[in-house]
Amino acid sequence: MARIIVAGYMVRNPIGGSLWADLQYVLGLRRLKHDAYFFEEFGWPNSCYDYANDRISDDATWGAHVIRRLMRRFDLNHRWVYRDADGKYHGLSANRMHEIISSADLLLNLSGATWFDEFERIPYRMFVDRDPGFTQFGCANDAKILQRLPGGTHTSLSSQCESGRLVVQCQRLGFDGIPPVSRWS
Repeated sequence: MARIIVAGYMVRNPIGGSLWADLQYVLGLRRLKHDAYFFEEFGWPNSCYDYANDRISDDATWGAHVIRRLMRRFDLNHRWVYRDADGKYHGLSANRMHEIISSADLLLNLSGATWFDEFERIPYRMFVDRDPGFTQFGCANDAKILQRLPGGTHTSLSSQCESGRLVVQCQRLGFDGIPPVSRWS
């Protein structure tokens, strides 16, 4: 059984499909008997969507409330943490979060939306690029977002997985003139 941290974007965007896109990883890994956790942090200004009031701000109150209820429903109430813009921890305590990071075997970073500096110490890291258009085109011209990427990356998204793997989800690869990828350099 491996200790795996899934880093994602649920508290800041607590709506249907977005929640399930991240939660499925934690649930699946738990079902496979791994010691899986969900981690998220503030990220950047105005990154929290409050569905109840239809506004975007730094306030994660609505998202933390939604995630707390969701995680409890799946018996994951002691398996998630969110660090907000003020440095306050929701879910796990800061000490428990650091303990988990220090003993983690794998980081599964979903879309690069969350990064704790301590992640650098995790021996294996996998960056799952679930939104290649946003990641490559949207972030490429935004130095502030690039500065938030793992290791202070400014030039290359692939450095997020220096000791791991890069996975890009896409459709129609090898069809309709889109060549299959033979290897990563």
